[in-house]
Amino acid sequence: MIGSYGYVATKLHKGKILMVGWGPDVLITPFKTPFHRSFIKKVLKRSARIVVDSNNMRDILLNLGVENSKIDVFPFGPSKEWYLFPKRERILSPLRIITHRKLEREYDPFTVLKALNLLDKGGIDFSFTFASFGFLEQELKQEIKKLNLEKKVRITGYQQLSTLIKELSKADIYVSASLSDSTSVSLLEAMALGLFPIVSDVKDNLEWIHPHKNGCIFKRGDVNGLVQCIINVLSMSEEDYKKVVEYNYDIIKKIRPFEENVLKVVEDIK
Repeated sequence: MIGSYGYVATKLHKGKILMVGWGPDVLITPFKTPFHRSFIKKVLKRSARIVVDSNNMRDILLNLGVENSKIDVFPFGPSKEWYLFPKRERILSPLRIITHRKLEREYDPFTVLKALNLLDKGGIDFSFTFASFGFLEQELKQEIKKLNLEKKVRITGYQQLSTLIKELSKADIYVSASLSDSTSVSLLEAMALGLFPIVSDVKDNLEWIHPHKNGCIFKRGDVNGLVQCIINVLSMSEEDYKKVVEYNYDIIKKIRPFEENVLKVVEDIK
């Protein structure tokens, strides 16, 4: 990580340092205050090589003064357990929708809940699972009760990996309303399981999802846009749905599992 751990590494190690930039390190921290920006730039200057997982993050590093030759764009991908690629023929009714983003502000779960409320009022038959946990969990549960959505919307809390994979495998549509993101491993995991991706328009999502080709994009915080994406899935033909699934499978198959990619990065710096 480029932040505090990166700083400690620069103080304790005098040799070459490889930095791996997670989303907030690059997308948020440098823009908090001039101090944060200066701090991050000093750590980056000390790094011999910097690995990030999206072109958007590379562009930000370039604007921070990092030499292009020091930057590698390398999406690490899901762990090997997610590489299942099940056969999917069609979207079933009721719609089974899921997200496993954490229940935190940057993932905007309340925009998702507002969209679900509109779907319910519009008579759309669905079930939704927040297969996750986070500091907004209790607040979200209260809102679900207030909207009388307890029979359609549930929160699982923390789950073991095998259970989480089973939860996603039972769903048809994956949703992420994130306000900020690097390459989302959660998105890649959902694509590996054949879920139809509906995601917000953060730049890094646009590197993976192309409207009318392999998913649907809505503007950040746009409740109606999210609702329209979900409704659009209902009108898809089986042939178009299968094309999306296969297209996304091809993308994931080109990304090796996380474990192999970590080894590749280590081998490349020897």
